[in-house]
Amino acid sequence: MYQDRDAGEKVEDRDAILLVQAGGLVMEGGLPSLTLRSLAQAAGVSPSLVTYRFGSREMLVRRMFEAARVRDGAFWQRMEERTGGLALSPGGLAGLMAGLAMTAVTAGAREQVLRWACASEAARVPALQDISRDWSRHGLAFWRSILARAGCDEALAPAMSACMLWVIRVGLTAPGEALLTHSWMMDLAHRLAARLFGEGVVSAADSPARQQIEALAQRGRTPAEGPRKPTPERIIDAAAKLAGERGPGALTHRLIAKEAGVSLSSMTHHFASLGEIQHRAFAKLYEHARKASVPDLPANLSIDTFTREIMPAILRRAEAQGHSAIAMDEIILAASRASHTEALGSGLMALVGQSSTVMLKAMAGDMETDRLDGQLFRFVITGLNEQADLQPEDQRDTWFAENCALLLRRYLKGRASDDTQGRAG
Repeated sequence: MYQDRDAGEKVEDRDAILLVQAGGLVMEGGLPSLTLRSLAQAAGVSPSLVTYRFGSREMLVRRMFEAARVRDGAFWQRMEERTGGLALSPGGLAGLMAGLAMTAVTAGAREQVLRWACASEAARVPALQDISRDWSRHGLAFWRSILARAGCDEALAPAMSACMLWVIRVGLTAPGEALLTHSWMMDLAHRLAARLFGEGVVSAADSPARQQIEALAQRGRTPAEGPRKPTPERIIDAAAKLAGERGPGALTHRLIAKEAGVSLSSMTHHFASLGEIQHRAFAKLYEHARKASVPDLPANLSIDTFTREIMPAILRRAEAQGHSAIAMDEIILAASRASHTEALGSGLMALVGQSSTVMLKAMAGDMETDRLDGQLFRFVITGLNEQADLQPEDQRDTWFAENCALLLRRYLKGRASDDTQGRAG
């Protein structure tokens, strides 16, 4: 495969093969598993060849993400071509959305995982921000086309793309046994379609699959507010601190023990596995973020007040926390990629959405909403915040507020105590 140039093989083809194999390593073990040496070993070539082609790990990671972004664009182009002959209507979008989400976590899984990894890494490595930022364009263009063909408002495309991106990521958290997770993903897609495009009132009933995954994740977990022995508490504090400052790749027994000032034997005495430490570190970070992100909200909160005043303040507070604000999503991704913790990925994802559910209920009036709605709203907020980077800096806050408000007006159109903003939608 890796013959001399005189044999007629193009260097670009050789590089493309190596970059695909690099993505495979990330799929199996997360970004920390990718090094020049590990790629050489996986490809069956000498480390010197990989070093010659890419120079450094940083350049290898960048080129891997760039190549994955191109492949992901080709994936969404194929999806548009394959759906080109469908007669689309608002009432028929639920099945299409669910089917596309499932296709993305199967045929397009590698590129979707790499996009997620790129977004997380770009928050820590500014040199990758241009790649992560432009990645949003593929899905955005696809959903805009789908909405236009179905006779729906194309202005919903940013929120639609943002939400479906995270619906797909739910499916990516279960690389092994995935029945419950895929059922939950389908419930999310159908609920979103029903809220935005369906007729009549949607009966909120959460997702049975999500509830079961959450119950499994909570089983055997020590409550965060309960008393702890000093040593276990120091270990979890250290793990949360390392995850926030350096990412989940820093969550090794040795590094956590050093940060906590305890012995390795003490680590294994108090915790059965690294996965348990990751779970509790996530819980600590999540509880801190949840308390910080839900201010006192008035009853019957208007959509405009929330999107123009309250949400920007929450986002600024999250930015002030530094990398700890993104550490939770990083831990979910890392847990789902490592073989010894992959069962944690879906469980941790199922836990999120409590804060966004509270915020949504404050705007919903008498309309019934649940955790499934709250998670979809969380996905919209997260995805729109990422897409806002595509806008000129002085327009990002306004763009975010307008697109978030548009989604909320459509999503909450059934609330009994409507306001002028709802009637405008």
